[in-house]
Amino acid sequence: MDLRSQREMFSPLSLMIRSGTGLTRALELLGENPNPAQAAAASELLRMLERGHSLDAAFGKVFGTMIGGMMGIAQRTGSLVQTLESLSLRADRVVRQRDEMKSALIYPLGVLLLSLLVGSAICLLLLPQLLPFVTSMGVELPWPTRVLNIVYEWRWIWGNLLLLPVSAFLFLARTREDLRNRFMAWVREESPLLGPVLRKMALAHACEDLAVAVNAGLGLHDGLELVAEACDFPRLSASLKDLAQAIRRGESLRDYFQQEHDLGPLVSGSLVLAEEIGKLPELLRCSARLLEEDAEYGMRKMIGLLEPAVMAVVSFVVGFLALAGLLPIYQVISAPI
Repeated sequence: MDLRSQREMFSPLSLMIRSGTGLTRALELLGENPNPAQAAAASELLRMLERGHSLDAAFGKVFGTMIGGMMGIAQRTGSLVQTLESLSLRADRVVRQRDEMKSALIYPLGVLLLSLLVGSAICLLLLPQLLPFVTSMGVELPWPTRVLNIVYEWRWIWGNLLLLPVSAFLFLARTREDLRNRFMAWVREESPLLGPVLRKMALAHACEDLAVAVNAGLGLHDGLELVAEACDFPRLSASLKDLAQAIRRGESLRDYFQQEHDLGPLVSGSLVLAEEIGKLPELLRCSARLLEEDAEYGMRKMIGLLEPAVMAVVSFVVGFLALAGLLPIYQVISAPI
């Protein structure tokens, strides 16, 4: 179930339970919702609970291990409403960030795609009509038109050179899950543009999830292991598991963070401070908020660099196509009769 549907489900579920409605009745009402994804999730939860499954097993099957673990602890500690509210706020924040990222990328990528479509239309439609007319007038083709003509005459070769690797990549992505996972891990953690932004967002979400888990009643080491299992970033997941193991061994956080780690100074400082003064959920949420702001700034900076680069490419393509189309016509008009 995606985060948008989670947000739309956790919020009314927490409101109904807070108002005194039992969990079973609340799920029955959500099962009658016109939203098919929400109704299916609520019906599945209700069916599993009626068959005697525990709350953490039911929520774990529908929403994943991390949310299932949090709900099981929340039920035992009496913090079910607070946990649902926290999960709803967390899903809302992540959905908003993803929507902002998508909307920021739509314009430059749309402009680039449009310029490629216009260029392809000129090559395939205008050039075959223009070249015979110009050559029949005995005018030598200018170099932009000759280059465009070579592209047109070799269009099947260029098309295959682009199509074959793209088709091979899509085929392997669909059939080889290990290669797909390695590629996505590279995009998330190693790519030069998106990698730093996505890593900060992932760390912010991990801090927020850990705050929710601790608030639900989990110990720090159990919360770290739960968040690590749900993390899609292999390096971050390994760092969280390593920290959880260090805590289980009785190692102090201050000593642990003296070593090399991938959690960054903000998170490590918050955890060390929380070890001394408490207030762990508050410090984790503060770290998450600061990391989100830093990631959003990085995204805006990346878009600020991407837009002029795309506009430069589009300007070059449009200018080249204009020269390739207009110069022959100008030479025909200005040629002596």
